[in-house]
Amino acid sequence: MGYQSPLYGRRTGQIKLRPLTFNEARKFLPAMNIEWFLTFYGITGGIPLYLSMMSDTLSLEDNIKQKLLTKNTLLYEEPRNLLFQELRTPDKYNAILIAIARGATRLNEISNKTGIESGLLVSYINTLLELDLIEKRNPIPSSGKKRGIYYIKDGLFHFWYRYIPHYINFLESGRLNSIWPRIEEDLIQFTSLIFEDFCRNWILHNSPMLIKEVGGWWGNNPLIKNSKATAEEVDIIGIGLEKEELVVGECKWRNEKTDKDVGEKLVERAKFFPYLKKDLYIFSKSEFTTSLEEYAKAHDIKLIRYHNMID
Repeated sequence: MGYQSPLYGRRTGQIKLRPLTFNEARKFLPAMNIEWFLTFYGITGGIPLYLSMMSDTLSLEDNIKQKLLTKNTLLYEEPRNLLFQELRTPDKYNAILIAIARGATRLNEISNKTGIESGLLVSYINTLLELDLIEKRNPIPSSGKKRGIYYIKDGLFHFWYRYIPHYINFLESGRLNSIWPRIEEDLIQFTSLIFEDFCRNWILHNSPMLIKEVGGWWGNNPLIKNSKATAEEVDIIGIGLEKEELVVGECKWRNEKTDKDVGEKLVERAKFFPYLKKDLYIFSKSEFTTSLEEYAKAHDIKLIRYHNMID
């Protein structure tokens, strides 16, 4: 692309290769349990090289232990090596990524966790945004207030910085089995974040409405106009192309059945948004209780299981 390069001026087109979609990635691991596969799709971010290193003949535990948490393997070293290749002083960036991965998503939280002064922190954050390692997410529909949060966009970086620095002494000294139960327990929460993004993408392609933007919403309850307003969050908001159309949804990635209380919360939270036409959805890893099915029928809520989304 440079002026001195042999092919300067001869380019006829260019392609920015995107990660594989969920269905494309499934072809790498067709025999893997589909619940496990969602975890691995999130970890690999749909990158073919990373997917090719996983095995659908191994369990979730064995794949993660052997491919991701064993030192001197490619995926164990990859994020650290990539950061050293791209940045001259990776220590500050490491600290920022660890903070975000462990739940500090706002600038003041990241600053408190890392000890980096807010003015300098913005510069480091901008670099990570340019490298496409993190992204800034804003609630939709926008309230006009600065409520953006930072999220690790790259799947492998998200996994790596959530677990490896926290347990580095155990991993480096060969005590993986002693901390595996803690990682395994947290994987449900890790996968729930992947599931939310998966459901948002499903809405884009399967909603009867034409959706121009999809994301989540968070903020104080707009129906309470005083200091007692509680902080609320909605997993899925889809803004329709047509005026006054909105999708509102909740996602539950857990082993027990999803119950009526989730439907009741969804109906209440849908009232936050003064749109004329609202489609309500509940997405679940597991089945739904009879009481929720009856409530959903009475309130026109669509119940979608993960297994059916795959089919």
